[in-house]
Amino acid sequence: MHDYKKVRRESGISIHKTLPEPVMVFDYLELKEAILAVLCFAYFGIIDVQPLLLLAILFLIVVMWPPFREKVPKGFILHKINRYTPIKVPGFLGLDKTTKLIV
Repeated sequence: MHDYKKVRRESGISIHKTLPEPVMVFDYLELKEAILAVLCFAYFGIIDVQPLLLLAILFLIVVMWPPFREKVPKGFILHKINRYTPIKVPGFLGLDKTTKLIV
Protein backbone atom coordinates (compact mmCIF):
# COMPACT_ATOMS: atom_id res chain seq x y z
CA MET A 1 0.00 0.00 0.00
CA HIS A 2 1.16 3.54 -0.77
CA ASP A 3 1.82 6.17 1.83
CA TYR A 4 0.20 9.46 0.79
CA LYS A 5 1.56 11.60 3.63
CA LYS A 6 4.22 13.18 1.40
CA VAL A 7 1.71 13.96 -1.37
CA ARG A 8 -0.74 15.37 1.15
CA ARG A 9 1.97 17.55 2.69
CA GLU A 10 3.16 18.89 -0.70
CA SER A 11 -0.08 19.44 -2.60
CA GLY A 12 -2.77 19.32 0.05
CA ILE A 13 -4.80 22.31 1.14
CA SER A 14 -5.79 22.78 4.75
CA ILE A 15 -9.51 23.20 5.14
CA HIS A 16 -11.02 24.99 8.11
CA LYS A 17 -14.22 23.77 9.72
CA THR A 18 -16.16 26.84 8.64
CA LEU A 19 -16.23 28.00 5.05
CA PRO A 20 -15.14 31.63 4.61
CA GLU A 21 -17.23 32.02 1.46
CA PRO A 22 -20.26 30.24 -0.01
CA VAL A 23 -19.88 27.16 -2.20
CA MET A 24 -20.00 28.32 -5.81
CA VAL A 25 -21.14 26.48 -8.94
CA PHE A 26 -19.18 27.46 -12.08
CA ASP A 27 -17.78 30.42 -10.07
CA TYR A 28 -21.02 32.30 -10.77
CA LEU A 29 -23.95 30.80 -8.85
CA GLU A 30 -24.07 29.93 -5.20
CA LEU A 31 -25.00 26.35 -4.42
CA LYS A 32 -28.41 27.32 -3.01
CA GLU A 33 -29.24 29.27 -6.18
CA ALA A 34 -28.28 26.29 -8.36
CA ILE A 35 -30.44 23.97 -6.24
CA LEU A 36 -33.34 26.44 -6.45
CA ALA A 37 -32.97 26.56 -10.25
CA VAL A 38 -33.00 22.76 -10.46
CA LEU A 39 -36.09 22.57 -8.23
CA CYS A 40 -37.86 25.21 -10.34
CA PHE A 41 -36.91 23.29 -13.47
CA ALA A 42 -38.24 20.07 -11.96
CA TYR A 43 -41.54 21.63 -10.91
CA PHE A 44 -42.31 24.00 -13.79
CA GLY A 45 -40.66 21.86 -16.46
CA ILE A 46 -41.82 18.38 -15.52
CA ILE A 47 -44.64 18.38 -12.95
CA ASP A 48 -46.63 21.50 -13.89
CA VAL A 49 -45.48 22.30 -17.43
CA GLN A 50 -45.30 26.08 -17.84
CA PRO A 51 -42.39 26.85 -20.17
CA LEU A 52 -42.69 30.66 -20.20
CA LEU A 53 -42.88 30.87 -16.42
CA LEU A 54 -39.93 28.45 -16.17
CA LEU A 55 -37.86 30.58 -18.54
CA ALA A 56 -38.75 33.74 -16.62
CA ILE A 57 -37.79 32.19 -13.26
CA LEU A 58 -34.55 30.72 -14.60
CA PHE A 59 -33.69 34.08 -16.21
CA LEU A 60 -34.20 35.79 -12.85
CA ILE A 61 -32.12 33.21 -10.96
CA VAL A 62 -29.25 32.90 -13.43
CA VAL A 63 -28.99 36.35 -15.02
CA MET A 64 -30.57 38.95 -12.74
CA TRP A 65 -29.86 37.68 -9.20
CA PRO A 66 -26.02 37.26 -9.13
CA PRO A 67 -25.20 40.94 -9.92
CA PHE A 68 -27.84 42.04 -7.42
CA ARG A 69 -26.39 39.66 -4.82
CA GLU A 70 -22.93 41.20 -5.26
CA LYS A 71 -24.17 44.77 -4.68
CA VAL A 72 -26.43 44.17 -1.67
CA PRO A 73 -24.88 43.05 1.64
CA LYS A 74 -26.09 39.83 3.27
CA GLY A 75 -29.08 40.31 5.54
CA PHE A 76 -30.13 43.59 3.91
CA ILE A 77 -33.50 42.31 2.68
CA LEU A 78 -34.31 40.63 6.00
CA HIS A 79 -33.29 43.84 7.76
CA LYS A 80 -35.73 45.87 5.65
CA ILE A 81 -38.55 43.36 6.13
CA ASN A 82 -37.98 43.33 9.88
CA ARG A 83 -37.78 47.11 10.03
CA TYR A 84 -40.96 47.96 8.11
CA THR A 85 -43.35 45.17 9.13
CA PRO A 86 -45.39 45.17 12.32
CA ILE A 87 -44.35 41.60 13.09
CA LYS A 88 -41.40 41.63 15.48
CA VAL A 89 -39.67 38.42 16.40
CA PRO A 90 -37.42 38.88 19.45
CA GLY A 91 -33.81 38.14 18.63
CA PHE A 92 -34.54 37.54 14.93
CA LEU A 93 -31.86 39.92 13.68
CA GLY A 94 -30.97 41.77 16.84
CA LEU A 95 -31.54 45.15 15.16
CA ASP A 96 -33.78 47.95 16.28
CA LYS A 97 -35.32 50.81 14.28
CA THR A 98 -32.39 53.14 14.87
CA THR A 99 -29.79 50.75 13.45
CA LYS A 100 -28.30 51.91 10.17
CA LEU A 101 -27.09 49.37 7.65
CA ILE A 102 -24.34 50.80 5.46
CA VAL A 103 -24.75 49.89 1.80
